[in-house]
Amino acid sequence: MLDPHLLQQLRSIEQNYDELIAKLQSPVDLSYEDLLRTHQSITNLEETVNKFRLWKQIQIDSIEIEQLFRDSETDRELYDLANIEVLNLKQKSKECERELQILLLPKDPHDDRNVILEVQARTGGYEAEIWASDLVRIYTHYAENQSWKVKLVYTVEGEIAGFKVAMLEIIGDRVYGQLKFESGIHEVQRYPLTELTNKKMLTSAATISVMPEVSEGTFYIPAEDLEISHYNYGFRGHPRPREVYGCDLHHKPTGISILCYQERTQRQNKERALQIMRAKLYDLKLREQQEEVNLMRRSQVGTGSRSEKIRTYNYKDNRVTDHRLGHNFGLAQVLFGDLEEVIQSCISQDRQERLTMLFPDRLP
Repeated sequence: MLDPHLLQQLRSIEQNYDELIAKLQSPVDLSYEDLLRTHQSITNLEETVNKFRLWKQIQIDSIEIEQLFRDSETDRELYDLANIEVLNLKQKSKECERELQILLLPKDPHDDRNVILEVQARTGGYEAEIWASDLVRIYTHYAENQSWKVKLVYTVEGEIAGFKVAMLEIIGDRVYGQLKFESGIHEVQRYPLTELTNKKMLTSAATISVMPEVSEGTFYIPAEDLEISHYNYGFRGHPRPREVYGCDLHHKPTGISILCYQERTQRQNKERALQIMRAKLYDLKLREQQEEVNLMRRSQVGTGSRSEKIRTYNYKDNRVTDHRLGHNFGLAQVLFGDLEEVIQSCISQDRQERLTMLFPDRLP
């Protein structure tokens, strides 16, 4: 059975839901903004309310079947059928209670946001830069498979191939909620691609940072903290030289610098640099807050620390090992951007840990 406190919370949610439905059906005209807010509130509550009503119906059915069970002791066949149905309803009730507990977990307010996904080559020299470009391709394919919009918005080219740094802008439904556990060190073990005669397995690594996008109105950067310079960057090899007006943005307090020249105009490059800078500074703020939380909660799914090795991609053994989960996945599917099993396993592990913290003695 549900804990009395949870039961009271669910009844309150159901009452609020009914009041919102009544508000929509009332003859009073609502403004466009009120209408949008009401619809959004109903959408946010609907799954929890429907699951709660299903749980209540299971309790009613259980009472009726248990009564039949007691009344059918003389009829062996009916007794057996009633006994099976009682066990089935108990199992459904437990599953429903667990789903309700998950729905009542505190929501991360950033889960619905778009992200800037940054990949930085780390240890391994040229091989790390190639690995960084492989990770960009993997996450691009995954985003496309999710029907998200993905765009390469910032790069620092590698010396031979690949990237020293690359950033993807990913826009879609619950992007941050899906990708937030991907932050950390991604290590690869494979034969070097830059030395074809070298048959020794080498280890190289790249760091992924998943940063929620924030608007200027949400996160303000004081103008005096920024140093902005512009320059013209000419591309050779074109019939006529094409001038690109780049933007070099420097944040004085942290020393973070962003150099953007991928867009067509100076204004667009400045806006892109500011977008990336806001995401980086907001991510710093979130990490500081997360460190405080981690003093109380040591999550197996990870602290989100950029220095934490979260995954190893082993080409020889054709496996991907997630060190937080202690579980292996197929390498081939991951290289083609099929990350769904890996990502959902991380999300499930995080939910389980939070359930254990909130309901240590009441998990069904």
